[in-house]
Order: sequence, then structure tokens, then C-alpha cells
Amino acid sequence: MWTLRSPIAGRVIAVHRDSAGPVGAGQALMELGDTTRLEAIVDLLSGDAARVPPGAAVTLQAGSGLPALPGRVTRVEPVAFTKVSALGIEEQRVNVHVEPAAPWPGQLPLGEGYRVEARIVTLAQADALLVPNAALVRTPTGWQVFVVDGDGRARARALTLGPRGTEQAVATDGLRAGERVVLYPGNGVREGQRLRER
Repeated sequence: MWTLRSPIAGRVIAVHRDSAGPVGAGQALMELGDTTRLEAIVDLLSGDAARVPPGAAVTLQAGSGLPALPGRVTRVEPVAFTKVSALGIEEQRVNVHVEPAAPWPGQLPLGEGYRVEARIVTLAQADALLVPNAALVRTPTGWQVFVVDGDGRARARALTLGPRGTEQAVATDGLRAGERVVLYPGNGVREGQRLRER
């Protein structure tokens, strides 16, 4: 009988042979891992991954009610792969490796293959004036929003936009901080129309 000693202090993650028998040289018997030194691998659309710089700040959320974990991007893989979305659409995805900024809390129930959500900072800008994407209206010459004036009427205002995210955009000109805008105006809102707040 031989005694096999683990090269690391960790936990058994997977067992490939669970009964006695002959094994060949180099055959895997089990997988070991240190679950206090996990990394997150986030697959992003290739267009989004191209905007992620190494070292970017990341916030990881492991589940509802669990604390958010800070991290940073250590690697953006140079090769994309095809993944079929829930709607049956083929998408080009890229794996982004995220390392936690501090050791995982011991009480956090995370392990190999667990699902996490990641928010990656691709751009940070001080004193940026943000406008919801839901308020933006495309025009032949650019973008506009409907601002609510003092009389409760809609006033069309042309905007110059900077960088855009999935939920908000940076307004570089045409809007002042504190002004109220109409969300989801659609085709039913016109210049000077009286508005009712819902």
C-alpha cells in the first residue's frame, strides 16, 4: 500500500477513481483545490470584452443577501468562443479572469463552478452628468431628451453624448444637473405637451 500526499493544503474537488484497481502512470485520481484562493471567470460578449483593460476594478456578487466582493481583472483571453444564448442566438464570447482584491471570506459559501455576477468598470470619469438611456430619443441630427419645465410641460432638448453604458450615458452638453427628464417618451410626447407624473 502506498501513501499519496497532497502537494497543497486544500479540499477534494473531484474524485476520478473511487474504487481499488490498477492505474496507469499519470492517470488522474482526484482533483484538489484551495477554495480560499478562487478566481472568477466571466464570459463577456467580444465587443464588451474589447473595452475591458487589465487591472480594471470589478465588483462580484455571489447571490442575493451575500456581500459584494471587490476584485480586479487579471487577464482578458485573446481567443473568443461561440456560445448559444437562451434565445438561440450564436454569440462570440471571451473569458475574463477576475482575482478578488482580498481573500474570500471563510463564511462565504462559494466553490468551484459557482455562478457570480460581475460589474466591471471600463471607464471612470469624475463629475460626469449622467442621463438614463431610457430618456434618450434618436433624431436625424443626433440625440435629444424631453425636459420637464416649471409648468410641467415637455421641452425637447438636443444633447451631446459622451461614453454610453448599458443603463446610462454621459451628457457633455445640453443638460444641467438636477433637471428632470421624461423616461420612455416614445412617439406620444410632443414639444410643449403637458405631462402628468406617474
